[in-house]
Amino acid sequence: MNCDCARAAVVGAAVLCAGGPALAGEAYLGVAGGASLRDDSGVESTPSFFVEDARYQTGWAARINAGYRVAVPGLDRLALRPELALAYRRNEIDRGRGVAAPTGTGVNTFNAGGTVHVLHGLANVWIDADLPGVALTPYLGGGAGPARVWVDDFRAEGSNMPIADDADTVFGYQLGGGASYPITETLSVTADYRYTALDATDMAHPGGREFAVELDAHQISLGLRYRF
Repeated sequence: MNCDCARAAVVGAAVLCAGGPALAGEAYLGVAGGASLRDDSGVESTPSFFVEDARYQTGWAARINAGYRVAVPGLDRLALRPELALAYRRNEIDRGRGVAAPTGTGVNTFNAGGTVHVLHGLANVWIDADLPGVALTPYLGGGAGPARVWVDDFRAEGSNMPIADDADTVFGYQLGGGASYPITETLSVTADYRYTALDATDMAHPGGREFAVELDAHQISLGLRYRF
């Protein structure tokens, strides 16, 4: 997946986080966790490699983040939240799909095992909308940054040879939205949805064949945000 357009988001978020004129605002820290729903992974393989995709069980996701909330000049009810975040996702591989051998015919689904781990560093920008007379604050935004991907012992059921047991670093972006609700003067509960897309990984089969795996995911999370 081409993430060229998302690379600009990293630059913009970094400028907001680290540069520009000082604006009155408030710093915050946040934590969140929830479900990771990973799309089937398409596999771009060499002609001698015959796995076409992998399917996953629902996994879990967690993240920590720190940022700064500032009002948008001239727009009383909007605020920007540039932030830095570190997110982790884990999904067990449930099935694979492909042809077992060069002489095989058709495409078959087979039971499989293994785990995919993703550790993703992100520079994000969120837009808060302070609605009149409503304590709930919705927000939209996104970000981008590098991700480390581990495919741990992906293999067909009963096979002694793993399909993949490798790692790669790729670039990825996320888009999402949610809402926060204050439970004290400084602490809010958050609920959100995020879609994450990563560039295709470049990994190797233990037999030397190379293949690329695309990893997209959906996260639904609950969290807490503490502002200073």
